[in-house]
Amino acid sequence: MHEECPKVSLLEYEKSLTKKNFYFDNLRHCELENLIHVWKNENSLTKQEKLNDFKKIFGTFFIINDISYDFSKFFIFKAKLTANNLGKI
Repeated sequence: MHEECPKVSLLEYEKSLTKKNFYFDNLRHCELENLIHVWKNENSLTKQEKLNDFKKIFGTFFIINDISYDFSKFFIFKAKLTANNLGKI
């Protein structure tokens, strides 16, 4: 017996202060999404050196579309990236 995979993309759901119409499936999303109530914008981060290190490492290979974070005993970052070049296998 098999079950069909849901048609909803995991990227469509985004926690925010406003209610979304997308269903949040606890079994298909990262456990960090369950821990974090609302992701904070990178502009509100006071320790920018951590963000600058991340951008320095990934900025050469990816276009950084968005970075969100939360702090709960340690920093947790969520980044949305787009590849700069096509990869080769």
